[in-house]
Amino acid sequence: MEKSTHSQEYNKEEVQRAVDIMGSAWKLAKVLGIRPANIYRWLKGLGFPDPINCLRIEKATQGRVKARDILPRYDWENVI
Repeated sequence: MEKSTHSQEYNKEEVQRAVDIMGSAWKLAKVLGIRPANIYRWLKGLGFPDPINCLRIEKATQGRVKARDILPRYDWENVI
């Protein structure tokens, strides 16, 4: 789902904060249902989390990391 050019502008620091909250990239990946390699790619700037994974990160961190803080330019107002 990595498609929008606006989504490419994301906040790696917030992804790192989510990793720190969860305890490791592996634990975060497990909760998100993705491979840990995806998390490492995001942290290195080689990819970015799609909006669904941003929402999953928000849920996994119990709202401590907000989806809109990860992808600030995404149109969150129109998410159903």
